[in-house]
Amino acid sequence: AHGGQFYDAAKSGTPILYFNVDSGIGLVMQHHSPESGRRVGVLGLGVGTLAAYGKRGDSFRFYEIDPDMIRIAKDRFTYLRDTAARVEIIPGDARVILDSEPEQRFDILVLDAFSGGQPPFHLLTEEAFSTYLRHLAPDGVIAVNASNTHLDFLPALLGINKRFQLNMACIPYVQGPSHPENYDSLWVLLSRDRSFLMSPPVFQASRDPSPGKVINPLKWSDESVNYLPTLRWFQ
Repeated sequence: AHGGQFYDAAKSGTPILYFNVDSGIGLVMQHHSPESGRRVGVLGLGVGTLAAYGKRGDSFRFYEIDPDMIRIAKDRFTYLRDTAARVEIIPGDARVILDSEPEQRFDILVLDAFSGGQPPFHLLTEEAFSTYLRHLAPDGVIAVNASNTHLDFLPALLGINKRFQLNMACIPYVQGPSHPENYDSLWVLLSRDRSFLMSPPVFQASRDPSPGKVINPLKWSDESVNYLPTLRWFQ
């Protein structure tokens, strides 16, 4: 599912599915708040759910390759038009566009393109993260939606973390019976700045996603992506 929204007008602004307030990205959106408004980049529009976290003075820049998703998000859902933030939608391949753009200095950069059956592996290579880090503010956070039924992206993200000597936190969310509108999720946060990842809301929610299991970091480049070790049945 690319997104969802409550029909009830009183609840329509509530972010749900992978993006609920107790998820990893929910914690980032609620607690990473620079004084002068946030610049947020999002790779993957979905239905625009993350715009629900937008405040006056914030700027959200969505990159979306599928024109049908842009049309659906605008016509069938209201997150984009209801937000208090300024919203831009950039059509096309996010990696290609970011490679050619001047520095965006994002406070938060969200990678939300990996929950489907054919994830774009070129968005998880060392070269891709070199581009992301060029666009990230010094204390910015990269938030990766690593939720996927069949693939475990943690080895690749550990490889990225090691390569760029970043700080990392993993925040799982488990759907409870009282909130069936929310999905199980795993968000991986990466940052040059350790202080936000050690802040109480983030630190207390962080977990070892594979307790008792040794995970070998993968080194993915544009020329070499070995995704077999990420297959859950293969591990």
